[in-house]
Amino acid sequence: MNKNTRIKLNDGLTMPVVALGVWQSHEGTKNAVLTALKNGYRHIDTAAVYHNEKAVGEAIKESGIPRNEIFVTTKLWNDDVRSGNTREALKKSLENLGLDYVDLYLIHWPAEGYVEAYLEMEKLQKEGLTRSIGVSNFRNSHLQNLLSKVHIVPSINQIETNPQMVDEETIQYCKENKIGVEAWSPLGSGACLNNPKIQEIANKYQKSSAQIILRWLLQKGIVILPKSVHENRIKENIDFSFVNPMLRKQYCENFGRPAKEPEMMFKLLFLKKLYDLSDEALISSAQTDMAYKFFLDLEPEAKMIDPSLLTKFRKTRITEDILEEMLKETIQQALDKNLIKSGTIIVDSTHTIASVWAKSPTQILRDMSKQLRKEVYKTAFELSERFPEKPSLEAGLDEEIAYTRELLQVLEEGIKSCGNKKIQKLSHEMKELLEDERLKEIRSKDDKDARFGHKTATSTFYGYKNHLAMTEERLIAGITVTDGGAPDGQ
Repeated sequence: MNKNTRIKLNDGLTMPVVALGVWQSHEGTKNAVLTALKNGYRHIDTAAVYHNEKAVGEAIKESGIPRNEIFVTTKLWNDDVRSGNTREALKKSLENLGLDYVDLYLIHWPAEGYVEAYLEMEKLQKEGLTRSIGVSNFRNSHLQNLLSKVHIVPSINQIETNPQMVDEETIQYCKENKIGVEAWSPLGSGACLNNPKIQEIANKYQKSSAQIILRWLLQKGIVILPKSVHENRIKENIDFSFVNPMLRKQYCENFGRPAKEPEMMFKLLFLKKLYDLSDEALISSAQTDMAYKFFLDLEPEAKMIDPSLLTKFRKTRITEDILEEMLKETIQQALDKNLIKSGTIIVDSTHTIASVWAKSPTQILRDMSKQLRKEVYKTAFELSERFPEKPSLEAGLDEEIAYTRELLQVLEEGIKSCGNKKIQKLSHEMKELLEDERLKEIRSKDDKDARFGHKTATSTFYGYKNHLAMTEERLIAGITVTDGGAPDGQ
């Protein structure tokens, strides 16, 4: 069942089972709705009290999609119910939406005067200003009272419904009277996901808790109502289609199991950075948050990947040169869409500790010569007769360098002829180190590029600095890595 599967209402009208809600979308409403429509959504749910009907209407108009393909729901607020302004309120909503009619008009809450308001809505339906009428947040007692006094049975009752909030009495009454049920907060804001019984069922069928809950609702014929948030505006502004061709060379098309689509994996990394989440926390959020699902182009019931796949993608697919290409592409898109308006570049640095133990150059040379002598004693003892005299433990770097040079010089011919690969390797490494112009700065023979740097005026670290260049809009424009001793912002 996908987002455009429809159910038939009691008045013959059909309605998509998944609606994109715009509660709390605020200034991002237009882009969110426009993006949703471009990506296949056909049911938009708003309300007068959301104060974003105008933005919804602008998005519908700009989408170019025929009006009869879009299902629009809006709602009558409590103040207008109490004051008897039902007709005026709908006309105002239609004006804001820029529409001649809405597909579904609901009483938002059973405020005082809801019967009179509904009777007026019956007239509005007959006049064609709304194709269908219904209620929201009505319980069994409200419905019984309403049906005893009106002529048209509501087509929909929009109520909070999830495994921890099930009004069976109301749902049963709706079923008996052919009133459709639309669930807001279908996952209980995530609170239902840790329910032991749901987890047991999910494990049995190898599904997630969210999949079980959504399938349960949809199989009961209940419409689900996720809300639209920030992710939709991101999707509108950034075209991620460049990712797949850019990463094609990183995959083998003819062998192994098919890889998850690179674009989706890249979007997950985008969300991870945006919200500063661990791989595990990101995947958990993406499984339950409908806005995440929409951003990722996934159906509400789609099962998310294992977090380990995201880790593997980040470590094995995103090489340094590919990362640079991706940065260039996203920055160019931001410039083209006028998202970058400032001319200022902010430079910041973070620290990475080297995975080695820092030593002085003297100690490094001393340890390497000790290794060489030890190997000679074990496998080429005759060469040990040529060893020069070792410097004292109090000797400085210059004395240690002189000793190392002499040691290599007197053993050079014997090392070449002995045939011991390990001795030859050690000798070669020592020669390279002696020829390094930065010898006096080196603190590890295994990581010669790392250096000591300062975190604060009183604390140091041994490793590297990652320098990030970004705009005032916090879009990364460049990345470079230097040793720990380089100045911040280099």
